[in-house]
Amino acid sequence: MNTFYQIVTLLDISVDQFFYPDRQNSESNCCQHIDVLINSNEKEFVVIEATTEGIKKARETEVPGKSTYPFPRHRISVEK
Repeated sequence: MNTFYQIVTLLDISVDQFFYPDRQNSESNCCQHIDVLINSNEKEFVVIEATTEGIKKARETEVPGKSTYPFPRHRISVEK
């Protein structure tokens, strides 16, 4: 077990897939996205923040019943 810990720590590997193999794929993807955000540097956070604000502003100007192409809103559902 100590060797396993050292390897995953050295390679920065998420061990969730080993300990929770039955976990929903969408939940796993969500966790991966969160890991990416946590490991982002200051420059990347500026890009993420600006992108998020742009999406938020675009959604505020949506007209109900109209297509949002080329930026369709995707909903992520996490089943428990």
